Parts: sequence; C-alpha cells; structure tokens
Amino acid sequence: MIYEYFALNDIANSTKSNKSFYRKENLVDAKAEEAKENDLEARKENEVVDKVEERNETKNGDRNKIDTKPDIISDETENVNAEAPKEEKDDDDEEEDSDDYDDEQTKPGEPGEKTTANESQVSSKEGSPGHQCLNEDFQPKHSVSVWTMLNDNPAYVGGALKMGRGAKKYTKIPFDLVVMELESKPLTAEQWVDLHAAGFVKCIVDHILAPAKTRFDLAEKFAVLHVWAMTVYDTVLFLDADTLVNNSLDSLINLDMQGKTIGVTKDIRGGKWVETFNSGVLLLHPSLDEYNRLRKLLSSGIVFEYIMSDQGFLNEVYKDDWYEIGFVNNANLALYKFKRDFWDEHPLDQINVIHYTMKKPWKCKGKDGTYGPICKVWEEAD
Repeated sequence: MIYEYFALNDIANSTKSNKSFYRKENLVDAKAEEAKENDLEARKENEVVDKVEERNETKNGDRNKIDTKPDIISDETENVNAEAPKEEKDDDDEEEDSDDYDDEQTKPGEPGEKTTANESQVSSKEGSPGHQCLNEDFQPKHSVSVWTMLNDNPAYVGGALKMGRGAKKYTKIPFDLVVMELESKPLTAEQWVDLHAAGFVKCIVDHILAPAKTRFDLAEKFAVLHVWAMTVYDTVLFLDADTLVNNSLDSLINLDMQGKTIGVTKDIRGGKWVETFNSGVLLLHPSLDEYNRLRKLLSSGIVFEYIMSDQGFLNEVYKDDWYEIGFVNNANLALYKFKRDFWDEHPLDQINVIHYTMKKPWKCKGKDGTYGPICKVWEEAD
C-alpha cells in the first residue's frame, strides 16, 4: 500500500507539472492559461477554508453549551482522506491478526492533529449525565453494562448479534447491552431492527482523534476510550464484535481485580506468549478522572505500538496496572493453532468467551482444516 501511495503521488505531481509544459511557440498563451487556472484554484480553496471555519465556529458554539462532549472531527477533515487499497489475508496466516478489525473494514479518515488537554477533558461537575452518549434516547437501566463498538461494516454487526444473544442467554446478572456507534458512521435502520431485537441499545459517540502515526485503518478504534467516562455504570465489560459468548459472564463481571485498573488477558503473537495483553475483552470500572487522564495522555505525544492502535496505547498506559482475567474469558483463536495442548486442557463448556482473532467467525466454516471445530461453534450459536 505504501508503494501505491507514492506511485499515486508521483502521477499527481507529474500531471500538475505537465500543465506548464507546452511548445515554445505557445509559451505565452500557456502561461496565461496556467495563471487563470491557478487563480481559479485559489478562489476555490478560499471558499472551502471559509466554509470549514464557519462550520467550526458553529460547532465551537455548540461545545460551549455542552461541556461534557469532546471534539468532533469535521466532515471536511474526514472526506479529504482517500481510501487505501485493501490487502487480502490468507486464511491460515501464521501470525495472529494485529487487530480485531479485518481488511473489510471501511477506512476512516486519517488521524487529526493533537488535541489540547482542555479540549480532551470532560467536566465532572454536578449535573453531568454520567455518560458520553449523544443520543437522548440512551437510558441506562442497570449498574452493569456489556459493550461493543460497531462501524459501517455489516460483517461485524452479524458478529455482535451472536455475541449479544450469547451474553443474554447465559448471564444471570442484569446488564445493559450497548452498541457504541460512531456519529460519523451510523448504522442503518435495518441493522438496528436486528440489534434491538437482540437486546442492544444505542450509544452514539464522537470520534476521538488518534495520534498521527497510528495505523490509519484502525484510528477510529480510540473511540473505545469513551467507556471510561460512562460513570452511570459501576462496571463495564467491553467485548470486540468478533467474540462469542459461550458461557456465563457472571464470574467475569464480579471479578475482584485486586486493585488493578483493568482486567485483560495475556496476548500471543507469532505462536508465542508475549508480555502484552489483548484488549478484545476488557473489564473496568468507569471513572471521569481516569477518562480525562487517558485523553490527556493520548494527546501528549506518548509513544506506543502505533500499529496496534488503541490496544498499543492501553498496553503502554497500563503495562504495570492490569489484572489477568484468564484464558477462559478471552480464548484467543491463536492458541487453538499454536498452543493446542493448552487449549485442549479447557473443556469447551468451561470457556466463557471465544475470541476469533486469527480468522473472523463469519469467514470460517466448520469444514475448515485448522479452525473447523471452533468455527462450527460460532455457526451453531444462536
């Protein structure tokens, strides 16, 4: 993709320079024509700038009225970013997916500039609604919630439906089942018919700008940080949409993290255990102070593993402050391939959450050689 990007730039630059290349006998006319074109382009650029400034002034006025909302990336900023070519992965890649979104994801806009500490923080004054949801119909009912995040990729909607139905089927603790939806990438009315039927409620949130070096197709995933500001809940369990709830979540929700800020499990890469964690299953207790700290750190220039997006950031922030929730609460499909003996030590009916990292569940089939039996579990789920 990098080579294609520079190739496209070379073509664009070549095209622009060719505008001024004419035969010598027509040089005067060519320069006059080029001057006219440049003048026209300058006027168009000024019109766009004026439009963006006017729109930003309107948005800034709205923010002054509601101090519990972080900045929203402008439509102009998102639309100027071209969509990069997509690269298809082999079904039996020897490496685990470096993210929980696959190559089908619709590409978001490139990360914007850093926000200031004031812009990224949320007021904790009395009267705050205790959540970051922009939609007025968001009405929390319980003190516990299970969340996932969706954009405009329909495949992940199907994954979320099975995950949500499993959570409702097996878990006795009352909880709200919530989909975090980006304001810039709303789901369709038809998709919400299915999601509501599965028990999901909608929480629309703002885009959170990612650091410039973040892998661009995963930049939007920083919106997950909003869950820390959902103080209307005592406990939040965040599950990626490529997970399947195979058993009760009660023990995980009630887990004593012994003073640690988050509950996650150790990751595996290249067939080996690593010291970092996988955040596809994330347990936490919301806190505005912690949310503001995360937003400030994100805009501070903190260095982390950018290719891993929000997971890389969280690993840097919580490298000494996470509690191991155990394999049964995030059974990473990479272990099924590279650590099969370890996987087989845990009966399937004792695994609470299966995480389809190596191969997305909607892509794998029960007849597949490597992951067939685990793919079949997802196929047969409600």
